[in-house]
Amino acid sequence: MDPVHLGGRTLNRLGMSVARLRGVGMWGEPVQRGRAIATIRRALDLGVEIIEVPLPFGPFADVVRDAAVADVFVVARLTGPVHDVAVLRQRLGRLPDLLLAHEHLLDDMVEWPVRLGAVVGPRARYPIFDHQLGAVRGPYPAVRSMVEWCEARAIPYMAPSVSILAAGRHTVALPAPASPAEVERLYADPPPIPPTAEPG
Repeated sequence: MDPVHLGGRTLNRLGMSVARLRGVGMWGEPVQRGRAIATIRRALDLGVEIIEVPLPFGPFADVVRDAAVADVFVVARLTGPVHDVAVLRQRLGRLPDLLLAHEHLLDDMVEWPVRLGAVVGPRARYPIFDHQLGAVRGPYPAVRSMVEWCEARAIPYMAPSVSILAAGRHTVALPAPASPAEVERLYADPPPIPPTAEPG
């Protein structure tokens, strides 16, 4: 599998989202924190170099911070507004390498010291962005015109399915394993990806 160029780095296109991991319960008590950290560390052992973290809601950032992922390319995907870059640093223990948000949120972040990317929905036909994007995060099945737009500009298109890797050289898969066993199935011996396929 060809690597992807992201934020000045050359990285493995098969990444990981931590959206299904659980680290802290409603009242702050530990809930599967050890298993969540083991899941992340096993993925790193098997070659994962990109980790996506939903923020600001949920315990995921805390788990990523505790898993000590210093050399990993961290993608923060906003699930709601964040008004201060310090929130990202506090939750992750450092700034993310890439911050993904809906376009209406990006306007307030252009001065932040973080590379920006856009989150698009399943009805996106073509993007009209005023920002220089580091990546686009969309659904799978993907909108063909969106993937083609990204491919033509060498902008990585990220989606939650391994199948997106067949849609173009600049695609990135961000599946969300919930256990070390799922990590083994996904990353230990990844299935061959056909050379060409439809985006969705």
